[in-house]
Amino acid sequence: MQAQLCKSMRFGLPTAEKNHHFLTLRRMHAMAPGRFPFSHESADVLEKYRPAVVSFHFGLPSAELVARVKSWGSKVISSATTVDEASWLQEQGVDAIIAQGLEAGGHRGMFLSNDITTQVGTLALLPQVVASVNIPVIAAGGIASAAGVKAAMTLGATGVHRAGCGFRTQ
Repeated sequence: MQAQLCKSMRFGLPTAEKNHHFLTLRRMHAMAPGRFPFSHESADVLEKYRPAVVSFHFGLPSAELVARVKSWGSKVISSATTVDEASWLQEQGVDAIIAQGLEAGGHRGMFLSNDITTQVGTLALLPQVVASVNIPVIAAGGIASAAGVKAAMTLGATGVHRAGCGFRTQ
């Protein structure tokens, strides 16, 4: 279905057909396990485990749910793709911010704007976020080596999130 959606966009199919593909894809994603917004029901399950850290992507759930998570003693972290998002997250009381640069693959954590032109690379975003907030900042996006980790730490990161699927062990 994703291939059909991309093909319909590329080859200029009529809007009705594009909408049909988009809505079908959206329904498929809505039914995917683990893709529901964080809710009271989710919190009921998570509360039993009282994890040390709970992370969110694409902003935060309601203030009530964030307070509930924090009441367990859990630290709350969330990703920011711009300085404005980082400042907003700090105002909402998160314990740390993941500064997610443009190189981060998968799902970009944009949430205050859909304007992709606001996105910058990790090593450009990181020092700006560090300068604008007074909580720990974790670097994420495009960091694939010890040199990248060192660069992020030099720019003020208190930690580095290293993820990806292209790793092998010998």
